[in-house]
Amino acid sequence: MDYRPPFRVKDLIGQLGPITPVVVDSHATVMDALDAMATHDIGSVLVVEDKQVLGIYTERDYARKGERAGRSAARTPITDVMTREVITIGPQALVAEVLALMHEKDIRHIPVVENGEVLFVISNKAILRAFAENKAFWDTTMRDFGALHRT
Repeated sequence: MDYRPPFRVKDLIGQLGPITPVVVDSHATVMDALDAMATHDIGSVLVVEDKQVLGIYTERDYARKGERAGRSAARTPITDVMTREVITIGPQALVAEVLALMHEKDIRHIPVVENGEVLFVISNKAILRAFAENKAFWDTTMRDFGALHRT
């Protein structure tokens, strides 16, 4: 078998096409965030103020902190329920490292940041789609994932 270099997060852009991060303003409500996620068919939005990322809000946040917790989506400020500790990675990170991080932290969305700028948000769904569309991507990432766990 020929050696293939590791797949990096930046390679996903080539595989999947441009992935623009979807953001909501820090003054938004939960309903605004849900509308943005529905409009773009995504599972998370970044919460920003003056181009600075304050947090991330996901479908999982809604399930755990939303209506079930007695909060009205139309009246609850997004900053009350967003995840403030945003885990990020750089575009040079191995996709295998992203998978390990997602597993370790029990998260499904990770912003990709370079020089303080969010390039896109990588999701487990995007990685699975890349696997389904490219067997070499799967094979190489699984090789790299195995190597991470042997060290």
